[in-house]
Amino acid sequence: MVGAASYVGGPLLRALKKYGYKTVALVRPSTDTSSITDVADVIVRGDLSDFRFVEEATAGSVAILDLVNQLNPPCNSLAEQLENDIPPLEACLHAGLKHDAVVVFTSGNFSLPTKGRSGKLDETLAARPAPEQGGFSSGWSTFAHIEEMAGVLVLAEMKHRAEHLVHEFVQTHPKSRACVVIPAATYGPGLAGRVSFWDAVPDWYVAGYFKDFMTGFIHVEDLARVYLSVIERGVPGGRYLAAGQPLRVSDFVAVYLAAAGKSVDLAGKHVFANTQGIVYDDSATRRALGVEWQHQLQDSLPTLMDYLRQHGKLAPKT
Repeated sequence: MVGAASYVGGPLLRALKKYGYKTVALVRPSTDTSSITDVADVIVRGDLSDFRFVEEATAGSVAILDLVNQLNPPCNSLAEQLENDIPPLEACLHAGLKHDAVVVFTSGNFSLPTKGRSGKLDETLAARPAPEQGGFSSGWSTFAHIEEMAGVLVLAEMKHRAEHLVHEFVQTHPKSRACVVIPAATYGPGLAGRVSFWDAVPDWYVAGYFKDFMTGFIHVEDLARVYLSVIERGVPGGRYLAAGQPLRVSDFVAVYLAAAGKSVDLAGKHVFANTQGIVYDDSATRRALGVEWQHQLQDSLPTLMDYLRQHGKLAPKT
C-alpha cells in the first residue's frame, strides 16, 4: 500500500489483515506512521516516485494499492499536484507490470465532470482534459453546478489526468492489471485518531467556507470491501465507483451535527437545488464486484461520534 498512512489506509490495512493478507506499507521518509504501526506487517520508508524503490519494496505482492493523495489542503497549483501524485502512480504501474500484480489507483468522484450533465453519473471515463500548457484549465468541469472551489478544481483535474494515465498504460501494456477505484465522500472511524476530511466539513459549511453540492457518502469499511473485491475480482482497466449513499453536503451536515449533539441554525445557508437531478450511480460496480453497502450514514454516526470523543476530536457528551 503506497501512501498507507492516510485516513483510508488504516481501516484498509486492518481489513486486509483480517482477510489474511500480509501488508507492506510504503510511506515517505517524513510521514507519521503512528496510526498504522499496529496494523501494517511491514513499514518501508522511501521515495515513492523512485521506480526502483517501489519495485523492490513491492516484490512478491499480489496487489499494489496507490492511496497517495494531497487533499487537505490540495497543492497550490496543478503542476505541484501532478508532481506530488503522478510519479508514485507511474512507479506503481511499472512495479505492478514487473510483478504481475493488480494495481489500484485511488481517484475520487470529484474527477467525474458534471458540467452540462444531468441525471445519473456513473464511472465512465470522460474525455481527455486539455493540454497542460499554461497550468490547469480554469474551466474544468467537475462540480460546475456550484460555485467552483479552486482547491477542488486542481485536485479534480489531477485525478482525471491520472485516470487517463492508467487507461493509456493498460492499452499500451496488455499484461498490466491496473484499474481505478473512485470513492465518493468517505466517512467513519479511522485508526488511532485519524479522521476524515469530511469530519471538518460541517464546521466549514456553517462558517460559510464550504458550498453545497450533490455527492455520495461511503463508509470507510464499505470502501475497504471494494478494494478487497477489486483485488480478487477486478479486471484490467476496470473502473469502480463507490458512491454509497447519495446526499447533498447540506443534508450530511444536518445529520452529522445532530449526531454530534450540536444545535446549529442552518437557516439561510447555501442549499444546492439540484435542478439537474444529479446522482452518482455505482450500480455497475456493485454488480461487477458482488458487493452491497452495509452502512447508512444516520445509523453509523453514533459509532463515529464515540470514536471522535475517544480521541479528543469532539467535546464529551453533556
